[in-house]
Amino acid sequence: ADTHCTMSGHLTVFEALFPAGTLGFWLTSLAWTVFFLAVWGVVYGVLKTTWTPTGSASCATWALKLAMLVHHIIVSVASFTVMFQDETTRDLFWCFGCAEAAKNMIISPPFHFATWLPPITIGYMAADLILIKSWMVSKSQTDNYLMIAHHIGSMVVWPLAVTHDCCTRYIVILISTEISSIFLTVKFIFEQTGRKAGLLFKVNGLLFSLSFIVVRVLAAVPQLVAMYNAPPFGLRTWNSAMPDLPNWGRFISLALLIPHVMNFFWGYKVTMGIIAIFRGSRKRPLSEEQQ
Repeated sequence: ADTHCTMSGHLTVFEALFPAGTLGFWLTSLAWTVFFLAVWGVVYGVLKTTWTPTGSASCATWALKLAMLVHHIIVSVASFTVMFQDETTRDLFWCFGCAEAAKNMIISPPFHFATWLPPITIGYMAADLILIKSWMVSKSQTDNYLMIAHHIGSMVVWPLAVTHDCCTRYIVILISTEISSIFLTVKFIFEQTGRKAGLLFKVNGLLFSLSFIVVRVLAAVPQLVAMYNAPPFGLRTWNSAMPDLPNWGRFISLALLIPHVMNFFWGYKVTMGIIAIFRGSRKRPLSEEQQ
């Protein structure tokens, strides 16, 4: 099998930052941005003319949340389908980040699905930033700043990974974690329609907690083991796997660690909440604390 990234010759700084395929990536992302803005516009128009919000969220916020739900469902189904079909990704989890799988996560044959899956989420992030005035502002401004930084950071790093066809499988796995966000959006719907006391609200909170722990915490362990066995940000691995790129480029791959750090932090809080529920020391569902 061909085990190298799709690059040839020594690349200049410009070629490294704007490789072949960059324009196509951004055109695809732009198309998805238009799609999610259209979803928001249609939902907003319907809500504005036919419905009066019962909670604190405006029609614009409702429309954005429902557009988010559309994104989360699309990428969750697509990413898990892709991961199960891709032998390299399956091997990563099967051998728990072993050295061979770790190397293949960086340099195995081109991952063609990555050319269309990440642009969906990039398009959604762009639409989300455009509609920032429709956000339901968090009590903590820090949360909002972190979300903005998350979106912009992804929009900078992901295109480089996809167009150079390296480490794209890690990105697809990160995209798959949006499955837990489905339950977070459903939580918003329950809260804004006065259904926080029902059984379904509690079940949804439990599903959110369990999905968060499984896909964002437990699934992160073999990924981190793989990054230890074959760190894409390590000089030796970088020179072996991506010799055509400048050495400073390896530091960009450190961004792969940031989501795991944040997820472990929130995963700890989620786990403590579940333990408290089973001990009977909480009077409200866990999901009320997660924003």
